[in-house]
Amino acid sequence: MATSATFFTFSNTINGEARTGPRLTQAVNPSNKQPLWDVPVASEADVDEAVAAAKQAFPSWSRTPWSERARLLAQAREALLAIKDDMASVIMQENGKPVGRSKLCKRSIILRRNADTVCADGGGPFARVSVFSFRGIASHPELQPRVVQDDADLRLSVRYVPMGVVAAICPFNYPLVLAMGKIGAALLTGNTVIVKPSPYTPYSVLKFVEVVKSIFPPGVIQALNGDEKTGPLLVEHPDVQKISFTGSIATGKNIMATASRTLKSITLELGGNDACIVCPDVDISVVAPQVAIGAFLNSGQFCLASKRVYVHEDIYQPFLQRLTEIVKQWKTGPSTPDAGNMLGPIQNEMQYNFVKRFYEDAQRNGYKFALGSAEISDEGNFVIQPAIIDNPPDESRVVREEAFGRTPAFLCFFFLK
Repeated sequence: MATSATFFTFSNTINGEARTGPRLTQAVNPSNKQPLWDVPVASEADVDEAVAAAKQAFPSWSRTPWSERARLLAQAREALLAIKDDMASVIMQENGKPVGRSKLCKRSIILRRNADTVCADGGGPFARVSVFSFRGIASHPELQPRVVQDDADLRLSVRYVPMGVVAAICPFNYPLVLAMGKIGAALLTGNTVIVKPSPYTPYSVLKFVEVVKSIFPPGVIQALNGDEKTGPLLVEHPDVQKISFTGSIATGKNIMATASRTLKSITLELGGNDACIVCPDVDISVVAPQVAIGAFLNSGQFCLASKRVYVHEDIYQPFLQRLTEIVKQWKTGPSTPDAGNMLGPIQNEMQYNFVKRFYEDAQRNGYKFALGSAEISDEGNFVIQPAIIDNPPDESRVVREEAFGRTPAFLCFFFLK
């Protein structure tokens, strides 16, 4: 088992072995813009070798009894719990999560029951998302045949069988927990899995697979950090049967188009311009904190964040005032062990600049800032203070597009009679 002295070295995992390579890169800590640890970049040969190992491991793993696969998942959970403090530190540094939220995530004991549903590895006293541990997913009953029709004419049933090699392509906003959902669902149902973390946040996923690789047969679980070529290589590979992707709509469209050429099964968990509707009969003191969390959790970097908040005209001003008061109380800043911040930085420079353009667009068009301003100072990090845009027009950019950052539009509505 890794110790704190050796924990912060990272490698890919191929066929049960730690693997480095001639090309190294570093992700950046968004709290100080400093490079983090060296991490290898997988080559095309690495991808081919990993897929071949997964394909070879699949027949035996798919025949392994459900109960045995569940037992190994529970063992992997215990291995993760043993490194929870170091893993929390990794998540804080690679992702920018405030340390309190990283310690909630670190339990990645947190895991979704189904990789196609949405969860988050943050939380806190105001918001919980339905999440499940390896223990929870390991206790899921074995999938049994389902009878669709049984009469004098026909008996028709559906049987659930392993698919083969699964490529799990993961995002930067919840790097470990969203990988856990894909890994757990794939392994429990008898598939082998190759995990590709985001190049912005590769460390927690690579370390998890490194720690648990000895629990599973070689080739059953592998991890590849890569570049812009690695994802397409996995999607195009003829021996990969399933793609599970979490990320942007644009990339999801590319994956769907590419996967169609080999008729791969795909699961796409993408972004969206989510709306929250607040009716006039709510208790503002109860609902305003909930809406604040729903809009700003993880600095607005999650697919379920409320980007547009529609509040009925009868309570619009008092609701806006209360929500603004709540968010003003939150400390926003770089994430360090003793920072005590509620909101951390935007995760990477590309996303930071993208979010800044929403602020600049709002100022250029004369929209009212109920909270914050378009003045964003560069202080050696990717921190942007939260903003609320007060009742911008429907055609405005902040209403029509997803920022994936902390710029919700607060809009007034009334009931049509």
